[in-house]
Amino acid sequence: MDMRFMLEILLKSRAAGKLYEKMFEHVREEYGMTQLEVDIVAFLKNNPGLDTASDIVKYRMLPKANVSQAVELLIRRGLVKRRPDGRDRRRVHLELTSPAEAAAEQIREAQGRFSDLLFEGFTDEERRQYQELTGRIAENIRRRTGE
Repeated sequence: MDMRFMLEILLKSRAAGKLYEKMFEHVREEYGMTQLEVDIVAFLKNNPGLDTASDIVKYRMLPKANVSQAVELLIRRGLVKRRPDGRDRRRVHLELTSPAEAAAEQIREAQGRFSDLLFEGFTDEERRQYQELTGRIAENIRRRTGE
């Protein structure tokens, strides 16, 4: 495959990441959150059952220290609370609090706008094909990185 094409994919991915972050500017400002904190709230809202800091680190591929620090700040601000695991005392679950639900809803709406923007002009079949192809690429990456 042409290396220019691969470079273009990487550059467009970075541009998409910047656009994604821009979609949450109003949430960050309104709630005084960093992008990482927005991402953690979104993860907890969108992934029931994946509710530990380790889950966030694993599935979002974020540095453990950064996640720990951001979770602590969210807890201090009353947006997230800890819940001990009933079977394993070493395991701590994270829950969004009532005040975080409004932020989570705004985050979800911004995610929807981002998706609509990315797939503007795509047919349902093209969206399905895109999901299938990127799923295959992600699987190739997982096989080689073990993540």
